[in-house]
Amino acid sequence: MIVLEKIKSFIKVRWKSISIIVLIALLLAVLLALIIYYYGFQNSGQDLKNGPMKYLFSVGEGEGECSLKGPLAAAISESKIYVADSVNGKVKVFTSKGSFLFSFAVPSDQSVAYLAGIMVGPDRNIYVSEVKSQRLMVFDSRGKYLYDFPKKRKVIIKPIALFYLNQKFYVTDVGDHTVKVFDLSGNLLKKIGKGGNGIGEFSYPNGVAVDKDGKIYVSDSNNSRIQVFDANGKFIFKIGGQSSSKKILHLPRGIIVDSLSRIHVADPFAHEVLVFDKEGKHLFSYGQEENILVAPNGITFGPEDKNIYVTDRINNTVKVWTY
Repeated sequence: MIVLEKIKSFIKVRWKSISIIVLIALLLAVLLALIIYYYGFQNSGQDLKNGPMKYLFSVGEGEGECSLKGPLAAAISESKIYVADSVNGKVKVFTSKGSFLFSFAVPSDQSVAYLAGIMVGPDRNIYVSEVKSQRLMVFDSRGKYLYDFPKKRKVIIKPIALFYLNQKFYVTDVGDHTVKVFDLSGNLLKKIGKGGNGIGEFSYPNGVAVDKDGKIYVSDSNNSRIQVFDANGKFIFKIGGQSSSKKILHLPRGIIVDSLSRIHVADPFAHEVLVFDKEGKHLFSYGQEENILVAPNGITFGPEDKNIYVTDRINNTVKVWTY
């Protein structure tokens, strides 16, 4: 009887010890899981913010009608890639995977047009800026010429970059070194800037983008900087510039703001795309791996798939990345 009681007592003590050990082990496991989750989440967010971009494929590398020559700009709409095939004077249209669909020629006062910018509007019409004729032309979705924009009066001198958001068209005009804002009917709503190198002044603005808050980003190319304005055209801050202690940008051209509020700037002299946060801090760059980019110029993106499309006028392609 005494032996049986001792056995029961021993089992009770051991069971209590085992229970405590199991409980401690469970608590440690939970703590470890929380640590892994927290730091894994933090690191994944940081990686997403600071890169890297993943290279996907190129558009226009084939021969014949699908090939490109000196492309300066691209636009994305309804899973199609529209490319300003600048030297050939044509707009070429590809699927979202890069397969050629069709092309159409852009008229010019000269023998062959030279295309600078391209955009697809809310009416699905294709807007193309042409350097030689110094015109902004509108075509339907199959490439039939419709009219010049704006229709009534010539307020655009030499249009380059095009952007559309929230019922407004934004056009950089290197003829008078301004950014012009129009409504859908072609009425001039606002003119930002003038020629020069001071704050709010431009020297050959070659890129424009607008973020979800209405801030306007302008590639002030020959001043080697990006200037940022509020929706009313009031200067907020700049990135880079000739007077910067460290020259970040050389000849900024195409510009976009992605879904993470990061600013992507194509710089042909740097042979890469530079990415900045919304305060203008340089985060990372891409396009120099294995000489993927030689002279990046235009840049656009498809928000539905987070792909970034960069035209390279020397490689005669559109390079596609994702994030």
